[in-house]
Amino acid sequence: VRDCSRHRQPMDPAAMDAADLPGIDPRRAAYFAHFLPKFDNQSDDQLLGPRVDASELAHLLVTKKHSGSLVMAPPFFSKNGTANAFSRMGALLLREHFAAAWADGGPAGEEPGASRFRAWWADAERRGLCYSFEVVVPRVLMDHGATPEGAYAVLTVVTSVRDGRVLSPVDSLDLATQWRLPLNEGWFLPRGRAAAVEARLREERWTMLDADCERIMAGSGAVARQGFLRHGDVQGQVLEGFVLVHVAGAESAGLAERARRYEEAMAPRREEATRRAVALGARCLRRDPEVLALLEAPIDGCPEPVPTREPKEGLWERLAPAAGPGAPAPGSLGEEPIARLLQLLRRSYGHWVTPTSYAYGGRALVQLNVRNDLVFFTAARLHEHGLGAARLFRGLVLGFPPEGAGAGPGFGPGEEAPRSEASVEGIVKLKCLPYLL
Repeated sequence: VRDCSRHRQPMDPAAMDAADLPGIDPRRAAYFAHFLPKFDNQSDDQLLGPRVDASELAHLLVTKKHSGSLVMAPPFFSKNGTANAFSRMGALLLREHFAAAWADGGPAGEEPGASRFRAWWADAERRGLCYSFEVVVPRVLMDHGATPEGAYAVLTVVTSVRDGRVLSPVDSLDLATQWRLPLNEGWFLPRGRAAAVEARLREERWTMLDADCERIMAGSGAVARQGFLRHGDVQGQVLEGFVLVHVAGAESAGLAERARRYEEAMAPRREEATRRAVALGARCLRRDPEVLALLEAPIDGCPEPVPTREPKEGLWERLAPAAGPGAPAPGSLGEEPIARLLQLLRRSYGHWVTPTSYAYGGRALVQLNVRNDLVFFTAARLHEHGLGAARLFRGLVLGFPPEGAGAGPGFGPGEEAPRSEASVEGIVKLKCLPYLL
């Protein structure tokens, strides 16, 4: 079992005492990191397959749902915080993945994959990209359903924080190939095959295990398969469910070629990455003291936002002022969409939403911890029905660039995020019954 202690970075106690948070002006707020909007786990009335079958250049992407915790990067945030065991485990697992995926390159004397990890981080900040991973670890982060065999991360979604856009699976495939990232397993079903396969998954999910899924998808007529680690090898046979994605605007031949390039890049690394994931999983299962100690400090090469511990009410007053400079006129929510969202959240859902502030790269960051899913659904309707509020995403982190700030992490013009001809037109999640038992 390989030694992970090289990833530990000494803690700087003075950094945790930072008291001067850069200015927060809700009128200049911008998305900094986010996952998807919240969607129903059981959406029996939202069938995607028939919509795909009725559309030109449409595919249904069927992906397996791994049972873990959301982590977004860079920098590493969990769903409700940073500088914690969840975010640091995400950083540790991705560093381990880069070491396995890039073992064939890098400067002499440097850990394999370290230079590619730094390049990936810089590219993401320059282009305003947020990568979301499912981090799966036995015991250490609490188990979600059945205990997994390995400790690993799978890439599920990439978002463009400059415009709040979910990148299409086509763009995610290209980025995953470029950086050798651990894509989730998935199959692209063409028009004419989507509705039948979706119906079968819905019918058989009550008793379905991973082997059953593999059998069904082998005869599904998929034009392409993506994925790095195999669910049965690292998670096990208990399958949490599926995420179905309606992908519009992509040709089958192009998807097949992209998936081929990804597999060509990743296949030589799969066996070693699986071995490492299972070995680290065994250490996590027995709560290896060395692994636990790693989570008590930042992971080497992964700078963390510094929590400021500002009281909730004082922070809310800066984010959504009721009076004074920056406050909207009486009867108004303000002009900027994110400022309007903050006003709505404080006025209507302040008891269910807790903001937490951080300092990172000379800028203030604020993450919104939403403790009731009804807030997501209601906020989405407010957004969709013309109140002009920005979209509320899961894990949402907002950034506040100081006056006169130029391009930087998540801000400024930078380079454009990828934008292929494909787009995401709908997402549905299905649960399997064995996971719930």
